[in-house]
Amino acid sequence: MKKLFIIAGVVLIALLSYGIWLYNKPHKEVNVSSVTASMSATDLFEAFSSDESSAMEMYSDKVLEISGSFSHTDFSNEAEPQILIQVADNQGYIRCGFAPESLEIVQNLTSDQNIKFIGICQGFNNTEGLDLLSDPEVVLSECTIIE
Repeated sequence: MKKLFIIAGVVLIALLSYGIWLYNKPHKEVNVSSVTASMSATDLFEAFSSDESSAMEMYSDKVLEISGSFSHTDFSNEAEPQILIQVADNQGYIRCGFAPESLEIVQNLTSDQNIKFIGICQGFNNTEGLDLLSDPEVVLSECTIIE
């Protein structure tokens, strides 16, 4: 019985240590991180729509540089103003979340304006079987417009 308590204690300490490490894990800063890949919005969307699991392996949690044509804004989340970049053939969007400090820059974008930005790839929102989203989207967070 004493061995069981010792093993349980060791496992509990290991889990707590892991939790503390995760909580204090350094946050990735887009502006100082190196860009993993540069591509057009359409190329990124095609990578996810053709083989999502492979694209997740290559791009998930990586800093990407994306170029494309600005479509519209989404201010439904006050903590993260967002823009949508239309991909070719109206197949879907690249959704880019910005820090609240970038609100003025985001508001000054004009429809069909070509932009280049960097952001951390979060993955693919596909509407297959979901009614929540109108179009499939590749999501990037912590975006910064560079051109």
